[in-house]
Amino acid sequence: MTTKRPAPSSFAASNAPTKRAAPSTTLTSFFPSSTGPARPPQPVVASDPITDRSSTFVAHAAPCTNHVQAATLHAHVRALRTPSHPVECSHEVLAWRCLGLRPGRTGLEGEDDWRVEGGADDDGEKGAGAVVREVLDREGGVDVAIVVSRLYGGIMLGPARFTHILTVASQALARLLAQLRLAALEKQLRDLDAQIASFSTASS
Repeated sequence: MTTKRPAPSSFAASNAPTKRAAPSTTLTSFFPSSTGPARPPQPVVASDPITDRSSTFVAHAAPCTNHVQAATLHAHVRALRTPSHPVECSHEVLAWRCLGLRPGRTGLEGEDDWRVEGGADDDGEKGAGAVVREVLDREGGVDVAIVVSRLYGGIMLGPARFTHILTVASQALARLLAQLRLAALEKQLRDLDAQIASFSTASS
């Protein structure tokens, strides 16, 4: 059974935050923004929104190396006001996956010092966090967090909602990884240019 907050009937119907019927326990309750930066690590990359029977889904992905950064992204997306996320949505589903040190290890002894850690927050959309986490596991997303936002439109979608969650999460992750790869290649080119310049200076 899905727990739903009151929300406008369409994604662009109102710019006022939706009012919860009762406070919910989420990851941000345990790790408030004061424990991390006000803004999540950059870049924050969005999927295209999907609308089905007045419910709209959109995902945001960002680099993440620990649960505090995941909580920071969660809070950032809740407060985000863009054309594709004009209000705090009925559900803001979080999942993250990152490398962490094993207890008693220093990280200096190689790969065995590290393990994959992660977690999820359904935010009232039961089972949705596991779907987003499945995307990260299946597609090899490491040091990444994803928030999938759903604005409930008043019509229950059944299993179709999980298909939409998977689709937008996969697209946001793919866009983030592509952008990070491009940034890494650009840095390599800048480093090579600097080396060439230093060789030219030394030989002149």
